[in-house]
Amino acid sequence: MKKFLCGLMVGVLLSVMFVSAAADLTVVESAYDMLVYGMKVSLAKPAVTINGEYYLPAKQVSDALGINFAVNDTAKTLEFGPKPTSLSSISNPANLNTALTITYSDFMESYSAEITVKDIIRGEEAWKMLQAANRFNSPAPDGHQYLLAKINFRLLDIPDNKAFDLNNVSFRLVSSTGKVYDYALGVVLDSAIDAALYKGSANEGWAVFIVGANDPNPKIAFGRKYDGTGGVWFKAYK
Repeated sequence: MKKFLCGLMVGVLLSVMFVSAAADLTVVESAYDMLVYGMKVSLAKPAVTINGEYYLPAKQVSDALGINFAVNDTAKTLEFGPKPTSLSSISNPANLNTALTITYSDFMESYSAEITVKDIIRGEEAWKMLQAANRFNSPAPDGHQYLLAKINFRLLDIPDNKAFDLNNVSFRLVSSTGKVYDYALGVVLDSAIDAALYKGSANEGWAVFIVGANDPNPKIAFGRKYDGTGGVWFKAYK
């Protein structure tokens, strides 16, 4: 990734320098598509080759890679780096469709990831989805209901070419009053969040929780430490 970004920055800077020597340039519009982690990215402006080297729109490439790009007119610099991360906590969970980044490290594992909770479905609608997925799924316990969260998870970095095992129990649901709910075990659902991911890959799917029927503002936590601190927090309500 660092090598790619360095090349991208150099390419952008050289593009600026080349303008003054346009008479010596051979610019050809490229018919090639751009793929990022195997997924096609539509470009507002096509890629071009200048004297045999490829050049792409910096803003669109940075967006596709999940990094920040800014033009600093005061310092006269083109700046690449991590996307600004909104702080989140149990008392200040992020809104739906807000991407948060987390860097985690303990004696067992180390990784960084970008996570977005994109949708929340609960109650009767969630139960209908679970019944459609598997008629043997059990109803929620008395006084509770199912809550489904559509989550996008991108593994940004992990050392030693390891794979990251993402699954439903990677996430915890916490009530409006601060109680950590039990796991929803043994539930089958289509397009589940579970996946084994290597660096740079992503998965989007549903996580299943059991929530109190009268709990208005539960939160989803990911990456908490063993004592419950830290992690990133999201609203599990609309």
